Amino acid sequence: MSASSLSQNDLQVHLEAFQANLNGSRILLQGPFTTGKYPPVLDAIQNIREPFKRRLLLTSHADSISNTIKLSYEAIFRIQTTMDWSLSLNYIQHLVAQPGGHPLLIIIEDLDIPDAFFAKLQPMSQTTNKITIIHFNLHAMKIRSGLSTLYDTIFFPVQSDIGAQEAHHIFSILQSIYRPGWSFQEFREILTEIRAAGAGLCWTRVDGKNGNIFWYDPVHSLRTHELNREKIAYLLRWVADELN
Repeated sequence: MSASSLSQNDLQVHLEAFQANLNGSRILLQGPFTTGKYPPVLDAIQNIREPFKRRLLLTSHADSISNTIKLSYEAIFRIQTTMDWSLSLNYIQHLVAQPGGHPLLIIIEDLDIPDAFFAKLQPMSQTTNKITIIHFNLHAMKIRSGLSTLYDTIFFPVQSDIGAQEAHHIFSILQSIYRPGWSFQEFREILTEIRAAGAGLCWTRVDGKNGNIFWYDPVHSLRTHELNREKIAYLLRWVADELN
């Protein structure tokens, strides 16, 4: 898929392939995503020299470790109340304060993150670039002020999988964080090209102050490693702890 551009009031909207390194940033996966067509988010955050040794899952689900991002986790919090958010935040603060500052990956799955949680987490993210957050949201999120300050990158579903209502929602989000004066007709022209290529759309401000939009090729799975004996033992210990 070649890069393209659209003119708008002497401005250019450049559409190029997504290649940013997102390690240490805050990422939103704005679903719904069709199984087998996910953003390549795990590839974008991998740091071969300093891999994630601690992974934390905050989820709304009770019947599985993770419905989508199937990694081994050091700790899992099922979030139901404000107290659960506070407990998870205390645990994160404990990990950040430990000597060595091992990279931390936080997966937040199908939850509306309270403003207070973001507010308390942000100072820790500013003092260290070793906290990476992936917020996987299956349902369309509410458009809120300051969205571009909460996230560094937002991945949207593959365009061939969305309908008119989802397209308008994506357009509204991009209007609020990227280009307020954008017309839907101009946005639809971009979607048509991406849809024909079987690609998805994302916005990121990692490589620019105001952010840019890119297309991405989907991947078929958000699990990077097959289960080995160590991970099977971890799963069995987790199940045993849950049953006690």
